[in-house]
Amino acid sequence: MKSETLCKRRFSRPKSKYILFIVFFTGIIFFIHQISYLKELNSEIVGKLITGSVRTSNYIVAGKVRSKWNEPKYSKLIRDKNGRTVSLRGTRNEDITKYLPNARDKFVCFSSKQEIDFIQINDDYCDCPLDGSDEPGTNACNNGTFYCEGSSLKFKEKIPSYKVNDGYCDCCDGSDEWAEILLLYIANVYRKYKLTVRMQHELEIEKNVWDPLNIFHITGDYKYAVIILNSPICLKHNLMLQLWEKAQVTITVDGGTHRWLNYLKEQGIDVLNGSYSKYVPTFISGDMDSSSPYTIHRLQDIGSKIIITPDQMFTDYTKALMQLDLYIKKENINLHGIFVIVENSGRFDHLLGNINTLYKADKIIQNIQIIQVASDSLTWLLKPGFHRIKIPDILLQENNWCGLLPIGAPVNQITTTGLKWNLDNTSMQFGGLVSTSNTYDKYPEVTINTDISLIWTMGIEPLMNTINDMENLSMNVY
Repeated sequence: MKSETLCKRRFSRPKSKYILFIVFFTGIIFFIHQISYLKELNSEIVGKLITGSVRTSNYIVAGKVRSKWNEPKYSKLIRDKNGRTVSLRGTRNEDITKYLPNARDKFVCFSSKQEIDFIQINDDYCDCPLDGSDEPGTNACNNGTFYCEGSSLKFKEKIPSYKVNDGYCDCCDGSDEWAEILLLYIANVYRKYKLTVRMQHELEIEKNVWDPLNIFHITGDYKYAVIILNSPICLKHNLMLQLWEKAQVTITVDGGTHRWLNYLKEQGIDVLNGSYSKYVPTFISGDMDSSSPYTIHRLQDIGSKIIITPDQMFTDYTKALMQLDLYIKKENINLHGIFVIVENSGRFDHLLGNINTLYKADKIIQNIQIIQVASDSLTWLLKPGFHRIKIPDILLQENNWCGLLPIGAPVNQITTTGLKWNLDNTSMQFGGLVSTSNTYDKYPEVTINTDISLIWTMGIEPLMNTINDMENLSMNVY
């Protein structure tokens, strides 16, 4: 029995070692596989973002291929969204991670830290002029660097990017003259594609261009609606009447109806007698708890549509936007903006309720700029992203005030230009930093890049004074 037990023990020892060896070897294989998977995952992320900004390895060539640089084995390879192999030409293998997206899915220029879309990489236009990092494979940036494909850890050959495709081989392997293998047809298709994408990109950017002069100098191609809330109307008469007359849609909200009629009476205009149809609202909305039934019925008789909205879960302002959205869709009206006439005075809860409606507005009526217009200021919501605000000369000359207010949630990262006190990748929140009583730095444009929605407000007193002076001048001439 002892001999048999000893034999079993001798047999089990090598068996345990053998099992441990298998487990250890399997673990190493699994670890290597995971590393390879993560590298491939990073490549796929980059490939999806820069597809269209790099050239695929499946080149079509005219006749005999005169260069080997269309072959996948000579390129830094990643996968595009269709699974094709693409090459980020002109980069080093160790730099490929620098082309991963940041938190906003953007490419960040190496030196200036400017953010651009991945579609702008290798598009033959220099968007990062400080270092040329967005054009590693073209000659668009004079100060960029092109890394030859034959570079290695022992031999890192690089040339200035302006020598790329100049008709002379500067890399020992000839990889800097890659354009010779491209068909003219492919180049034309690529240019058309880039042009289409760039135009779409520019249209998207235009949605975030804000021009206060649209209110004061209305052009025929700018389509907008006017909403009058239940607050005093203090705008200059010429401006207010012009805004109303040229609007595609006009709305008075509950008690705002009486505010509008009284404002007109000050100008000797009695809408209820039926002689001034152009000042009759397109529709009147609200729960009508602040309106005279006689007035509402009379306006209905002379052309206004009455929409009673009793839902107390929303303010009359919010419900007016809901009804406006339904109306413009039904009538097929395309609006660029909505001007909401409301003074920044009175009850504080009403002021915050109006701001709250701005935060909800994009879910109600999309892709239309909404600006709250008071006699001394303009206020609107800046959604996450990049915004341009055009500043009239008179406001620059007078060093007029402006402010950025992170109402509702902290802003993690905001960058501005054109302000006297700019913000550079700064966080903002109540209880911390907010930008009030700011002004302009003599530039005709302010840019704001924010990761969280926040309120922009700006004074317009000098503009209003100019309009008042013009009114007085015209009255004197008359």
